[in-house]
Amino acid sequence: MIKSILVPLVGEAGDAAILEMAHSVANHFQAHIDALHVRKDPLQELAKLITGDGIITQVLWDALEEDAREHNDNAKRSFAKFCEAHDLHVLNAPHFDGGESASWLEVGGNLPAQLGARGRYHDLIVTGRDCLSAGELGDVLVRSGRPMLVCSKRKPPGPLFGTMAVAWKDTANSAHAMTAAMPFLAAAKQIVILSATEGQDNTSAMADADRIAVNFRWHGIEPEIRCLSSSDDIGQCLVDAAVRAGAGLLVMGGYSHSRAREFVLGGATRYMLEASDFPVLIVH
Repeated sequence: MIKSILVPLVGEAGDAAILEMAHSVANHFQAHIDALHVRKDPLQELAKLITGDGIITQVLWDALEEDAREHNDNAKRSFAKFCEAHDLHVLNAPHFDGGESASWLEVGGNLPAQLGARGRYHDLIVTGRDCLSAGELGDVLVRSGRPMLVCSKRKPPGPLFGTMAVAWKDTANSAHAMTAAMPFLAAAKQIVILSATEGQDNTSAMADADRIAVNFRWHGIEPEIRCLSSSDDIGQCLVDAAVRAGAGLLVMGGYSHSRAREFVLGGATRYMLEASDFPVLIVH
């Protein structure tokens, strides 16, 4: 069950879409949204801008401080507007009488590090592709150990809890993703399993999909199976198939080619976090 959701707000236009996606989830599960704003550190921003001669002007410092304040104020306004629009209770401690609620948390530090560490204490992280790079999103995924829902700017083909597409591969990561995503999958009206051949023949890929379909049936879910032809661009292939299915969400395991914390993302994972604009629930 999803009951606590962590949402980073950076004080930019994309915050609204992230909050609305979080609301769709929180409203369905009657969950709590923790809005996290990590204040910009003028010193860190300055380090990116210092020229070769190392000259720091007062004008530059003042501009960086003003930019940090502006992003902070924008994030607060977005949160307040969101809570007012959805008539949300703003709470600082858990309550047990039901209903969607929200809280505001403002801290200093590094956004990916804060999000990864604080994400461990939530059921779900909801974020966007604008506030973090693909590498940073991947790092949050590994650091937190929690499912991450990455929303899109554009409206997906279907509602969030309508049709859901599942990218299935015979790996432990896929199996872990299915378990973590089960609250979403159990709430969906239709599940479409997308099984890519990736070097297998269609018979083997279909057999793998049939086996996971049996597991879904034990949960009272009757899925549809679609076998995808092998492609060098498997990420785009998965998104195209999810669009054709009318899905509002794609569920997949997050793959990597390295066990290092700052890991190198696998092809399909990197595509979903970097190049795609389709909502994805991804689990490492």
